[in-house]
Amino acid sequence: MFSTSSQKQNWIFSDENEISSLKEEVNASFISVHGSKIPEHTQSTHFITVAEQDMVVRHCELALKAFCKSFKPAMPPNVMAIAIIYLKRVYLKYSIMDYHPKDIITTCAYLACKVDEFNVSLKEFVGNLKKDRGKVSDQILWFELTLMQMLNFNLTVHTAYRPLEGLFINLKTHSPDIDVESLRPEAVQFLDTILFTNAYLLYSPSQIALAAVCNSAGSRQINLNYFLSEHLMRGCDKTAIDFTIKCTQEDSPAVNDFDVV
Repeated sequence: MFSTSSQKQNWIFSDENEISSLKEEVNASFISVHGSKIPEHTQSTHFITVAEQDMVVRHCELALKAFCKSFKPAMPPNVMAIAIIYLKRVYLKYSIMDYHPKDIITTCAYLACKVDEFNVSLKEFVGNLKKDRGKVSDQILWFELTLMQMLNFNLTVHTAYRPLEGLFINLKTHSPDIDVESLRPEAVQFLDTILFTNAYLLYSPSQIALAAVCNSAGSRQINLNYFLSEHLMRGCDKTAIDFTIKCTQEDSPAVNDFDVV
């Protein structure tokens, strides 16, 4: 369960400022260790900034998504999400100047396959690469344990794809007048897009799934207020219900103001 998971205990942060502070600390620590003999006024030409690292990591996330989307046999979206979240976690604790992303991307994907029980052999996995299959295979075998250590062996990741299906079932049961399947494409697209933000470092999977449904319903002017107040959140305090209903509004910042890092 998410409520008792290492994800909630170790990888959910209070706000964007806390995440930024972690990245700044990692960057400063690397520079203090490796830049002691470099004049301070020239350090900016020798070391990357946090903003530059974010740009590199974002590029790597997009490359990882492209690899997962083109994978044969088809890779479940849950596996793709886990791989990208692993990558995010690594670079909260380490600098790309410590570990180059090229050593991490494919290992994140392979480890995600194993953790989520998407059973593919290493040979089958590297068969999806265009070149350097033998080299990458050796790299994965060499780096896999290191990656697990970097993640503090917190390997189980709860994503929003499964809670989304639960919400759809709930909607079909309690609101049969709503065309639930019409909400699916945009909701899934929302979940794919949210992977490139800090959402999984700030919110629970169920909150992200609900935001996806609310976003899709809002864009189609489908009113979910009754479903939310009378079924999904029955027994919750009024403040929580009012905030959740606000999320159904298409222009709600609770839905649309995720910053893509």
